[in-house]
Amino acid sequence: MTRSFARPTMWYLGWLGHRNLGDEAMYAVARKLLASTDCKPFSVGSSQPTLFASALGSRGLLGGGTLINTPSNDVIHAYRALIRSTGSAPLFGTGVEDPAVYAKSPGWMNQLPEWATLLAGLPEVAVRGPISRELLREQGLKNVEIVGDPALLYSRWFPAKEHTRGNNGRRLRVLLNYGAAQGVPMWGTQSLVELAFTRLLKNLTNEHHLVTVVAICPQDVPHCRALLDRAGRNQDSVLLCDQVESYLSCVRSQDVAIAFKLHAGILAVTQHLPTILVEYSPKCRDFAASIGMSEYCVRSDRLDQDILETLLFQIVDRRHSVSVGIQSAVHDLTGKFIRYVQRLEMGQLQ
Repeated sequence: MTRSFARPTMWYLGWLGHRNLGDEAMYAVARKLLASTDCKPFSVGSSQPTLFASALGSRGLLGGGTLINTPSNDVIHAYRALIRSTGSAPLFGTGVEDPAVYAKSPGWMNQLPEWATLLAGLPEVAVRGPISRELLREQGLKNVEIVGDPALLYSRWFPAKEHTRGNNGRRLRVLLNYGAAQGVPMWGTQSLVELAFTRLLKNLTNEHHLVTVVAICPQDVPHCRALLDRAGRNQDSVLLCDQVESYLSCVRSQDVAIAFKLHAGILAVTQHLPTILVEYSPKCRDFAASIGMSEYCVRSDRLDQDILETLLFQIVDRRHSVSVGIQSAVHDLTGKFIRYVQRLEMGQLQ
């Protein structure tokens, strides 16, 4: 008689259920990598702690995304509930919010000391990038390691298709991702970003390059629609790609990407696509630095009239070396992430 054993439950804490491409993609990575567990969603702000508080043998995981030191108390309250219920909750390439971006926000309280206390007992604190690592090390944590963003693992499951990229006398194919900061503090103002993106789109259109305006969540579609209208392209459609497969399909047909939303940039990088990130939040530079792409990450409060176009043609001119560098950095980081998850599965990090 063959006995069947139930897989242990792994509760994944993240910003889930909002049709946001990045957050849902990272949760899907956790489910795939942690296939030996029953990886269940625990969305920030939900009442699920009561559901799993009595579950024997359950485990916890603080998911990907910028969850540490957020302006809301929801995440830290949920994390406390998670570790009360499961005993321990390791990180999954989690990002740390830089207090600098919230310094002038009314009512803002820096929670990093409290987070450091909660994380101090973990054998390894696995974060997204060097800014996240430094912020926690400044709080006295010594066990902080960079494993990269979970979404980079799509480079292993959807290998980049090698094909000739660049103008070579023809029109460039440009993926332009746009959206709104959606109420969170940002460097500069949304209107400054709108002005820079509108100018870029007008110039590229006038030069007969092929620009696809892409939103990665439904909330960003109106902003992309307005961008097209301001640039005089009111007959064009916004491409909504809130599923990984549809977004990567779009990425593979492009020569270069300019991304406002972080995971639009991260998923483009999985295909070794030369990508420029607009840093509306320090999390964008945290990721860019993790793969050696800080040169092509520009703060949203430093967008003058021509900087995006200048960076665009610089990265296109260096497209081969940039793609090779991205490929090497992504391979190294994803290998490190996989080894970390293997230790996690074996229970070495609880």
